[in-house]
Amino acid sequence: MLSVQEHNAEARAVWEAFNAGHPIRPPVMVVTGTQFLIFNDDLNPGEAVTFETYSTDADTMLDFQLRAAAWRAEHIAPYCDDPVGMPPNREAWLVRVDLQNYDEAAHLGAPVIFLPHQVPDTQPIFPRRCTWRRRLKSGPRLTRFWRRPFIPVACKSKSRRTCP
Repeated sequence: MLSVQEHNAEARAVWEAFNAGHPIRPPVMVVTGTQFLIFNDDLNPGEAVTFETYSTDADTMLDFQLRAAAWRAEHIAPYCDDPVGMPPNREAWLVRVDLQNYDEAAHLGAPVIFLPHQVPDTQPIFPRRCTWRRRLKSGPRLTRFWRRPFIPVACKSKSRRTCP
């Protein structure tokens, strides 16, 4: 197996050649979603960080993303073309606001639900009998619907039985 320095030098060369348009070989990427990391007992024993705390507390999200990046750099990076170990010099790990797959629905007013041991989900906001055509004919009410704040309303909304 390559040393950390040899692996990082090879990975850097592979990515530089690829980005220059003259690849020496295809770069190898292993993508891990937040679900894999949150449900990983080595990184998050006993699910100490749940999706609810991860999604609603910015400090928890930042801390967990940094711990996950360090864990990836040690356990996954040796098997792909990611750098192994801590980022050198001025390089940094990417952290971001991570609202999973519910951000659009929550923005449009759907309540976000957090079930134990599951990824976040949203509840439908339009009853079956409420069609988009009827919804679009409602005029000013539609404008009010689109102006809702993002997550606060999504987390506090009650299930809707009729069109708002």
